[in-house]
Amino acid sequence: MTKWQPDGERSKKQVRRLRFGLAPGAKRSMLALAMVMLGAGLLYGNAKADDPVFNAYAVLEDISDTTTEANADLFSKFGVEHDPWPTLHYDVQVSFTPPEWGVAQGEDVPIGAFVGTLDAVSSVGMLGQNPCGTITLTPHFDLMNCTLDKSETVDYNGQFVNKETVADGCTKWPAFLDTLFPGMTPIARMGDYIRYMGGTNISMNFLIFPPGTSLPARFNAPSFPAEKGYVAISILNDPTGPLVINQVTDLCPPLESNTHYWGLTKDNPRTGEDESGNVWRTNPDSPGTYTFWGYTASIRDADGDNFDNALDVCPTVPNGQCDPTNTAFPGDTDKDGLCDACDPTPNVANWDPDGDTYLNFQDNCPLVANGKALDDQHDSDLDRIGDACDGPDWNGDTTPDNTVLHAGVPDGQRAEQWFPTDIEITGFCPPVFPGTYTGSVTIDGSPAPNGTVISATVEGIVWSSDATSGGNYAMTIPESMPVTPPCFEGGWITFYADGLVCAPAVEFAPGLHQGVNLVCGGASIVRVDQGISIEALSVPAPGVGAFTINATYNPNALTPLECSVDPAFDLGICNPGAGPSTIRATGIKAECGLSGDVPLATIPFEPTAPVCPDDLVVSIETFASCEGGDMPVIVDDKWWVGDADRDFDVDAVDALFILQYVVGMRDGSDQCPPPPGSIYLPAADADCDGDVDAVDALFVLQHVVGLRPVLCPAG
Repeated sequence: MTKWQPDGERSKKQVRRLRFGLAPGAKRSMLALAMVMLGAGLLYGNAKADDPVFNAYAVLEDISDTTTEANADLFSKFGVEHDPWPTLHYDVQVSFTPPEWGVAQGEDVPIGAFVGTLDAVSSVGMLGQNPCGTITLTPHFDLMNCTLDKSETVDYNGQFVNKETVADGCTKWPAFLDTLFPGMTPIARMGDYIRYMGGTNISMNFLIFPPGTSLPARFNAPSFPAEKGYVAISILNDPTGPLVINQVTDLCPPLESNTHYWGLTKDNPRTGEDESGNVWRTNPDSPGTYTFWGYTASIRDADGDNFDNALDVCPTVPNGQCDPTNTAFPGDTDKDGLCDACDPTPNVANWDPDGDTYLNFQDNCPLVANGKALDDQHDSDLDRIGDACDGPDWNGDTTPDNTVLHAGVPDGQRAEQWFPTDIEITGFCPPVFPGTYTGSVTIDGSPAPNGTVISATVEGIVWSSDATSGGNYAMTIPESMPVTPPCFEGGWITFYADGLVCAPAVEFAPGLHQGVNLVCGGASIVRVDQGISIEALSVPAPGVGAFTINATYNPNALTPLECSVDPAFDLGICNPGAGPSTIRATGIKAECGLSGDVPLATIPFEPTAPVCPDDLVVSIETFASCEGGDMPVIVDDKWWVGDADRDFDVDAVDALFILQYVVGMRDGSDQCPPPPGSIYLPAADADCDGDVDAVDALFVLQHVVGLRPVLCPAG
């Protein structure tokens, strides 16, 4: 059974991503190169490029603390989806931390201290008739703070010496980083050096540069202005070194990577020291909205068939029918890894027609020899097409065969995206003068028994409680002063007696308030349906006589269309400008008898973006009987339950998406709006049992056809 546990309220936050360096001559020939596609940092935002197709996504899953000057942990996820297929894979990723953030200098933190982790799942192809996507790699990296001292260097293989403790790649400077970043020294470096899949060594180096740093020309990235913030980039293995032939043949979506950065370092048990508790990241010292930026670009596609140059064995001929992820190998009659569109012998298998020891799937020039005895797959313009065939005569037969390749010029379109995402940082709670409330408590017409627990809530948060004595209560609100958010900011107080709602609701004010006498039990439920219609359920006799309702909405997600009070009331008025993005509806009924289920008002909205729970809040200012007394009332604020795809409409599509999630065909998220292709899990939990399963899909369908009027009812 698929379990979901809600994470609670969050700030607006999404994901940023980091780039992993790619071997300049590699097409897709080795495990080390395969791992290039696994890296991620923190790219805040999510987007999809259309021309060419690039199905990237990104999400910041959590920030552990949003208060000022906190050493918050950051938890991110990014990936590239397979659907719709075909799609390009990613090539370049750069992430930016706002300049107001505290980013530790590597020299101020002990070498070897744990500063984060990275876990990834990447789809690859393998030798032995295993197309791309049929095999996955799942590496784990424990990221350490590593030296910036260049006085002692190591080559690629030297990085793995002493890796059982703190590898030399961390305690010494990898020389190939100077080839990639000539004349540049980062302010911090993170790394890990592991053995994976039968003993293959894999190194990862994350480099953090000051704001305003731009990458060398080899990365073919735009300039990065200082206001974007600290620049983060990661390099896996040695992109400048010789390639190693192994079983990996292809890289393709889907890819997903989870990266965690710690606010405070953690101890590395492989050393004899305790490195925990050192500052690694610090939130800004002022409250406000801070923008994290990310930049990403896809691998190029020279022939426009949406198979990127790294995956496409025929990069000059559109050959969408030759799908390298299809186990039937369509478009490759002899199944030798070279599509018929460019295979000189399409009916006779030849896995290495140019004889350079790189097989067709692995070779960035499958028909022109460029093996280790020659230039070893060199690709000077980094477009994933080797120099040996990067020109009009791609197949090496001395006759020009294309006009799309150009020596020394990156060939093909690529999708580029910037991802801005805002994070709200809050300060410490300001002091508040409390209010003291006293009075009697009546439940169903009788004084409340001694020990009845009276609680006071504002927007669902309990701020004080007291046990009755002699049918009376006394409490101070708030009972204790919060230091950090959630802060007490006043508002309308709803009282409960052992869970029964009481009337009246009162607006908070400091000082002494005597005679706030509570009448509890027999509450009506005001239900809000998407659309929206507002209805009071189970109104007791003698019936409702007056109501005032406020509907506050997010204008970036919803546009109000009209407002009307139900004609059952003698007089009804709507004010669309009652407050900032607030509509107020009020109605009165002179005669008694309006009881049972009573429609109150209709305020339809048009969604303009994915709609989240906080985008529409309905509150009751007045709910009185026809005799003038306050009536207990509960607002059922779960209007959004069932709308798994967040389109402001509960329909059969939501039930379908929930079932797809249950069987593993669709992802779920408790972030709203969810990442593309995912469902919003709190809304998918239609029976509100904390578990998203087939029952929830059933309840949604029953609701759609009218068999279940209410999903997740309040009470």
